[in-house]
Amino acid sequence: MTPENFAEILCDDLDLNLAKFVPEIATSIRNQIAEFEPVAEVQVPNEGSRCVIQLDLHVGGTNLRDRFEWDVGSDLTPEEFSRQLAADLGVGGEFVSIIAHEIHEQLYRFKQDRLLDRGFDLEPLYSGFRFNDEGESWCPALETLTAEEYEKILEDRERMPQPKRDFEIQQPSPRKCHGWTIIRKRPFIKTW
Repeated sequence: MTPENFAEILCDDLDLNLAKFVPEIATSIRNQIAEFEPVAEVQVPNEGSRCVIQLDLHVGGTNLRDRFEWDVGSDLTPEEFSRQLAADLGVGGEFVSIIAHEIHEQLYRFKQDRLLDRGFDLEPLYSGFRFNDEGESWCPALETLTAEEYEKILEDRERMPQPKRDFEIQQPSPRKCHGWTIIRKRPFIKTW
């Protein structure tokens, strides 16, 4: 399928003017592909390359937070992982694609950092176990939010400067991160 074909179908579905929007959408798709290709081709050493994945996802009234290390050389796909995580947590299938997309996005940024030589050295992994005081910050947590709590989180994010938000997602620090292990009934506001 070409970008033009996709743009035509999208415009048909949304009842948009084909003459006006098809060229813009197709150009946007081509630009994004051109931007992505060099990063997708970056070779990351298979052994010992880990990327910290930070999830903070909202679906309906449910918030999922999790943090884990992803072995870049693993044969496990984000889609397989997200299906299993959603099943383990007992959350709906709508979480599966969102989790997989977020993992892909963060792996893309990990490779982009390598391409731009920003560095991403992590401490060597000596064990899969964590100290008790670190364990809570490396496990999933589900939180049911009211509409007001969800709006508050969105407002707080909007006030946060964009570069800081990107940094939090790309480079979470285990020393600064507050842990969570229980299902929360009140909003969780990041303080790092």
